[in-house]
Amino acid sequence: MNKISVLAGRMVFWAGWPVLWIYLLRSTRTRIIIEFDGKILVLKNRLNNNRWSLPGGGLHRGEDPTNGVVRELYEETGISIKTTDVAEISRGKINHRGLRYSVVSFCAKMVSSPVLNIQRLEVAEASWLMPEDLDISNTSHDAMMIIDQWKQGR
Repeated sequence: MNKISVLAGRMVFWAGWPVLWIYLLRSTRTRIIIEFDGKILVLKNRLNNNRWSLPGGGLHRGEDPTNGVVRELYEETGISIKTTDVAEISRGKINHRGLRYSVVSFCAKMVSSPVLNIQRLEVAEASWLMPEDLDISNTSHDAMMIIDQWKQGR
């Protein structure tokens, strides 16, 4: 990944923190664990703190969380799945470093290797990693919470 792009993304992330706080204050977000061959798909977004996160994002007004996570997955990665392919893991509130928002998490297991078509304006990097390779030092707080819940339910 281009070092200048990473540095610019970090600077925008931290400079935009107050706007992000206001935006997330009353929002519901979705996240999804996509599993294939024992690995899960993780992303590094352009505007973040250079940690792995899970695909997903905000819901449109009135949008069902299952429809929203399927839409976000396709927008970010090009992976197309049906709402019947996903299982809900949990619903909860995230309160981390002053950010508070609701999150609905899902999982889906792929039976064949999905072709990734990464949306490069938002996503800087994508990788398939073993769950045990992800920890709080390299993965976002909300992703780690969801991965831990997912591991318990397996």
